[in-house]
Amino acid sequence: MCDVSPFEETKDCQCRQAVERCYKTLVCSGEPASAALHMAKRVYRHHHPEIPKIEGGVIVERWVSAVH
Repeated sequence: MCDVSPFEETKDCQCRQAVERCYKTLVCSGEPASAALHMAKRVYRHHHPEIPKIEGGVIVERWVSAVH
């Protein structure tokens, strides 16, 4: 787990890097954005199982929207 709160807007958290890399790699490989987002959310849940699924989804959506 990260030492940084998942709610903070920072790139210091390695889970954020993993989430963004997952999304970007899948989209660049031709996967639909919806599938890439789903997998990015799964990566986040792996790193932060303590965060409720809905809240985690919002965080991931915010993070990947910055990738575009």
